[in-house]
Amino acid sequence: MIVEENYIQKAGGDSADNVNLSDIRKAILELSKMDDEHGAFWVGIFGPEIDEVVLEVHKDLTLIGNFDGTAENEIKKVAKNWNEVESNFELLLNGNLTELKKRLKKN
Repeated sequence: MIVEENYIQKAGGDSADNVNLSDIRKAILELSKMDDEHGAFWVGIFGPEIDEVVLEVHKDLTLIGNFDGTAENEIKKVAKNWNEVESNFELLLNGNLTELKKRLKKN
Protein backbone atom coordinates (compact mmCIF):
# COMPACT_ATOMS: atom_id res chain seq x y z
CA MET A 1 0.00 0.00 0.00
CA ILE A 2 1.12 3.54 -0.62
CA VAL A 3 2.08 5.56 2.44
CA GLU A 4 1.65 9.29 1.85
CA GLU A 5 2.16 10.58 5.40
CA ASN A 6 3.54 9.33 8.67
CA TYR A 7 4.35 10.59 12.14
CA ILE A 8 6.04 9.54 15.35
CA GLN A 9 4.72 10.34 18.80
CA LYS A 10 6.65 9.64 21.99
CA ALA A 11 4.96 9.03 25.33
CA GLY A 12 7.02 11.92 26.72
CA GLY A 13 5.24 14.30 24.35
CA ASP A 14 7.71 14.79 21.47
CA SER A 15 6.41 14.25 17.95
CA ALA A 16 7.52 14.63 14.35
CA ASP A 17 6.08 14.19 10.87
CA ASN A 18 7.59 12.47 7.83
CA VAL A 19 9.87 10.11 9.73
CA ASN A 20 12.17 7.47 8.33
CA LEU A 21 13.91 4.37 9.67
CA SER A 22 16.75 6.48 11.07
CA ASP A 23 14.23 8.37 13.23
CA ILE A 24 12.84 5.04 14.46
CA ARG A 25 16.33 3.85 15.40
CA LYS A 26 16.92 7.03 17.41
CA ALA A 27 13.59 6.60 19.21
CA ILE A 28 14.50 3.00 20.08
CA LEU A 29 17.82 4.15 21.59
CA GLU A 30 16.00 6.81 23.63
CA LEU A 31 13.64 4.21 25.13
CA SER A 32 16.39 2.75 27.29
CA LYS A 33 16.82 6.12 29.03
CA MET A 34 13.13 6.62 29.76
CA ASP A 35 11.12 5.59 32.79
CA ASP A 36 8.43 2.93 32.39
CA GLU A 37 5.62 5.50 32.18
CA HIS A 38 7.22 7.33 29.26
CA GLY A 39 9.03 4.34 27.76
CA ALA A 40 6.96 4.04 24.60
CA PHE A 41 6.47 5.55 21.18
CA TRP A 42 4.20 4.95 18.24
CA VAL A 43 4.27 5.59 14.53
CA GLY A 44 1.19 6.20 12.43
CA ILE A 45 0.82 6.07 8.66
CA PHE A 46 -1.82 7.37 6.22
CA GLY A 47 -2.40 6.88 2.53
CA PRO A 48 -5.04 6.63 -0.20
CA GLU A 49 -6.04 3.13 0.97
CA ILE A 50 -5.02 3.66 4.62
CA ASP A 51 -7.13 5.68 7.04
CA GLU A 52 -4.60 5.36 9.85
CA VAL A 53 -2.50 2.44 11.01
CA VAL A 54 -0.47 2.73 14.20
CA LEU A 55 2.35 0.58 15.55
CA GLU A 56 3.36 1.19 19.16
CA VAL A 57 6.34 -0.19 21.07
CA HIS A 58 7.07 -0.15 24.78
CA LYS A 59 10.33 -0.37 26.65
CA ASP A 60 9.62 -4.03 27.50
CA LEU A 61 9.49 -4.90 23.72
CA THR A 62 5.68 -5.07 23.64
CA LEU A 63 4.39 -4.21 20.16
CA ILE A 64 0.79 -3.14 19.61
CA GLY A 65 -0.60 -2.88 16.10
CA ASN A 66 -3.82 -1.00 15.46
CA PHE A 67 -5.03 -1.43 11.90
CA ASP A 68 -8.60 -0.15 12.12
CA GLY A 69 -8.74 2.40 14.93
CA THR A 70 -10.50 0.15 17.41
CA ALA A 71 -8.90 -1.05 20.62
CA GLU A 72 -10.69 -4.40 20.56
CA ASN A 73 -8.93 -5.37 17.31
CA GLU A 74 -5.41 -4.45 18.41
CA ILE A 75 -2.75 -7.08 17.89
CA LYS A 76 -0.21 -7.39 20.72
CA LYS A 77 3.07 -9.25 20.72
CA VAL A 78 6.30 -9.19 22.69
CA ALA A 79 9.23 -8.97 20.30
CA LYS A 80 12.32 -11.12 20.80
CA ASN A 81 14.74 -8.19 20.40
CA TRP A 82 15.11 -4.64 19.10
CA ASN A 83 16.05 -5.85 15.62
CA GLU A 84 12.61 -7.46 15.35
CA VAL A 85 11.02 -4.21 16.54
CA GLU A 86 12.94 -2.21 13.93
CA SER A 87 12.02 -4.67 11.19
CA ASN A 88 8.32 -4.34 12.02
CA PHE A 89 8.52 -0.54 11.88
CA GLU A 90 10.23 -0.82 8.50
CA LEU A 91 7.29 -2.87 7.21
CA LEU A 92 4.92 -0.21 8.54
CA LEU A 93 6.79 2.68 6.90
CA ASN A 94 6.82 0.78 3.60
CA GLY A 95 3.09 0.08 3.79
CA ASN A 96 3.55 -3.70 3.89
CA LEU A 97 0.61 -4.17 6.25
CA THR A 98 -0.19 -7.75 5.27
CA GLU A 99 3.26 -8.94 6.34
CA LEU A 100 3.21 -6.76 9.45
CA LYS A 101 -0.10 -8.28 10.61
CA LYS A 102 1.24 -11.75 9.89
CA ARG A 103 4.35 -11.14 12.01
CA LEU A 104 2.40 -9.63 14.89
CA LYS A 105 0.00 -12.57 14.99
CA LYS A 106 2.88 -15.07 15.06
CA ASN A 107 3.93 -16.11 18.58
